[in-house]
Amino acid sequence: MFEGCPACRDGEWAASLIAEYDLTGALGDWQRLAGRGVWRYRPFLPVTDQRVALTLGEGGTPLLSLPGNGWAQLWLKNESVNPTWSYKDRLNVVAVAKAVELGEATVAASSTGNHGASAAAYAASAGLRAVVFTRKDVDAATLLFMRSYGACVVRTSPRGRWAQLRRGVHEDGWYPVSTYTPAPTGNPYGVEGYKTVAFEIYEELGIPDLVVVPTSYGEGLAGIWAGFALLREIGLTDRAPRMVAVEPAGGGPLTIALDERRDRVAAVPAYRTVAGSIAASTATDRALLALRDSGGTAVRLDDEEIIAGQLRLAQRGVFLEPAGAAGFAALRALPGRLPGLDPATATCVVIGTAGGLRQVSLLAGRLPEELVTT
Repeated sequence: MFEGCPACRDGEWAASLIAEYDLTGALGDWQRLAGRGVWRYRPFLPVTDQRVALTLGEGGTPLLSLPGNGWAQLWLKNESVNPTWSYKDRLNVVAVAKAVELGEATVAASSTGNHGASAAAYAASAGLRAVVFTRKDVDAATLLFMRSYGACVVRTSPRGRWAQLRRGVHEDGWYPVSTYTPAPTGNPYGVEGYKTVAFEIYEELGIPDLVVVPTSYGEGLAGIWAGFALLREIGLTDRAPRMVAVEPAGGGPLTIALDERRDRVAAVPAYRTVAGSIAASTATDRALLALRDSGGTAVRLDDEEIIAGQLRLAQRGVFLEPAGAAGFAALRALPGRLPGLDPATATCVVIGTAGGLRQVSLLAGRLPEELVTT
């Protein structure tokens, strides 16, 4: 289940499992949607027990217009207003609700911050135990962020955290809400929660030409694409956007896979970046398929470009962490990566994935000094 498809396994590689739905009557289900947030779309999510009503108020995030950037229409989907300030809440509310439905007792994750805090918050809300494995070099503020929800937080090496999570799953029966395999396979229930980003964009805006997603293992991008694909499948639209992954320059496994026309995503050496939340050395092949199926692309940005984009966005009134602002920072690079793209006629939605308060120290020396008076 959490280690990919056993039938197509090839060494350390396996394809991610994908939820399938009986879409008989799906158009009617859509027309009867009610409420707001992630659970508005319950007919298209994998939690079937109606008694499971886990929520912290996630979803229903604002779609903000950002005029004056050279695009016909530019929008920011501001996911920083979710309960733990990132779009990881969409994954974890579904993944943890499924854990409740399945009668699980312990939720476990490997994370450098946002995912772990989100998993811990939803586990706490559901009355479940949470264990989060993180890196030894994670800063004190991030550790407190995860610990504040009552999780048992364990610092270890980048590879060690996957090994220990795997051991907990196999030996102690823990329920994982993050990936721990060399080829990321993740929690297939949780990824479905990201579809709701696409559903909300569609209901407010229709189908944009482009959706830009800061990307780590690629689950968010793959899930958002699955949402748009479902809208087309059930007949609500005959269009879908081109998807764009944004990665740090030091890594870029999806960018490399596209440029070299690989069938699978290969791992890149470990690296450091200010955009720690998207500093993955590999990505799910499901994300690669999303980019190819949508006619999209991937771009890589260096640290200076990412921070510059973060500051430009903050000056528009939205403060995101560097990784969360990477999509906005990538806008200037897109025409060169997508032949035929004319921003002057295109509608683009950038996903702002996480708020900025967790990494404020990175801006030291880049902002004017405050004034002091008596």
